Amino acid sequence: MYCTNCGSVLESGKCPNCDFVDSSVSADSELPKRSKKSAKKVKEPKVRKVKQPKEKQPKEKQPKEKQPMTKKKKVIIIVSAAAFIVLAGVGAFLAVYFVKDAQYNDAIELLRREKLDAAADSFEELGGFKNSPEFLEETLTMIDYFDAKGALEDGEYEDAISMFADLNGYQDSRTLEALAQQHFDYEAATALFDSGAFEQAKVAYLALGDFEESIMMVEVCQVVLDYDEAQTLYAAGQFLQAKNIFDTIPEFGDSKDMSFICDCVLTFDEAVDKIDSRLFSAAESMLKRLQKDINSSSINVSEVLPPDEISYYLGVSYFEQDLFYSAYQEFKKSTGFLDAASKAGKCEQPFKSEEIYINPDYTRNSVKLTLYAPEDGTENICVKIYEKSGELVSVCLIENDEKVKIYLPSGTYYYKISYGHKWYGEEEGFGNSFERVTFSDGTDTFKLSSSYYYWMNF
Repeated sequence: MYCTNCGSVLESGKCPNCDFVDSSVSADSELPKRSKKSAKKVKEPKVRKVKQPKEKQPKEKQPKEKQPMTKKKKVIIIVSAAAFIVLAGVGAFLAVYFVKDAQYNDAIELLRREKLDAAADSFEELGGFKNSPEFLEETLTMIDYFDAKGALEDGEYEDAISMFADLNGYQDSRTLEALAQQHFDYEAATALFDSGAFEQAKVAYLALGDFEESIMMVEVCQVVLDYDEAQTLYAAGQFLQAKNIFDTIPEFGDSKDMSFICDCVLTFDEAVDKIDSRLFSAAESMLKRLQKDINSSSINVSEVLPPDEISYYLGVSYFEQDLFYSAYQEFKKSTGFLDAASKAGKCEQPFKSEEIYINPDYTRNSVKLTLYAPEDGTENICVKIYEKSGELVSVCLIENDEKVKIYLPSGTYYYKISYGHKWYGEEEGFGNSFERVTFSDGTDTFKLSSSYYYWMNF
């Protein structure tokens, strides 16, 4: 029997070549015994095939009968195919790997050069290749970091604070977040200052310590607060307290001017108190100095201390010292204030021909002297006679076209004279100066002797 699988002679129903078992042959059946010689394959006699006459028909290509493949060949083919596939896969993998590796290295270089957007794009394209995810995260964090720094540099402090906080301590983000917060708080304090909320602004600047100009701004806030307090005191009429504060901030605003105004008011009030205490000379001195200071200053004091008010009280101080002409001038300046007009009318004093003053030391050994007013009768005169040493001896009033007789001891004298229509008292006469008289011979003194009678025409 031959193996239907490979054509070899079966032995006991089994092919020694391919191990094929022919089930039609019983394992118990006996095969004819062959000698070793006959064990060799016996060639079967060739059967001559008789050629049949060919019919003219189209030849049909008969498919070659597939020869059954042995197990060994199958294994070889499978192994070879697998090897080829593996090699092809390895080659493709290596090709992709080298491309990605080059891109990976380029991305790292971009990161090193801080070309962050390009680096982030590359790492994102690389997916999970090597450490690309970690580098992508690092790159995106750096982008956020530099964006936050940009916001800080551009003054977008509130955004910067939030952006740095999101970085969770990356590099110096905590420090920069604190810096952005300080800038933000400083701007908030400045906004309070600009809105006039100086107390709140001061507190806000104090909280910033020595950041930027916070220390200086605390001082500025305090100065402004002091100034406002001084203005409040000034408006309430507490000029001394206001002046004391203005003096501590002389360079701020109009503090120096306000201090001057307060000082003027205080001086005026003190002068009025002196008048009430009948210390008229002291009041006069203070009010005259006050007028001089105000007139020499460019500061407007009139709103709080009108000039006519100062003149009125200065006039009072003059009047009470019998300086009627000076009083008259001041009352005329303050016409319309209180009873200034009435007081001005009272300054003019009665005038009649008489000796209104005689020095008690000059009444002995008298010499008669008659004094005549001008003949034209236009003006009254006042004559003051002095001993040659300068001591006042007599004061005489002479109405126009009249005369006055007086008595003096022998001696050498000179006199001063004043002309006018309105008499303001012995101290100030007609309100003009007294002129020392010089005689036609060029002398300005005259002698009196008890053996003679004298007269003088003016």
